Amino acid sequence: MFRKIKGKREFPNDVKSTGDVLSHLYTTTDLIYDGKNVHVSLIPNPSHLE
Repeated sequence: MFRKIKGKREFPNDVKSTGDVLSHLYTTTDLIYDGKNVHVSLIPNPSHLE
C-alpha cells in the first residue's frame, strides 16, 4: 500500500499479483515518531460490505 501511495507499482516486478484499490488493502509497519516507536496497522475496508 505504501508503494502505491508513493506512485510506485503495488508489488515488486518479480511478484506476480493483481492490484486493488487502496481502501481494500491492508498493511502494518513500525515507525519512529518523535523518537518513539509507533506501530501502525491499516485494516481493509472492502466496499462491498458498505
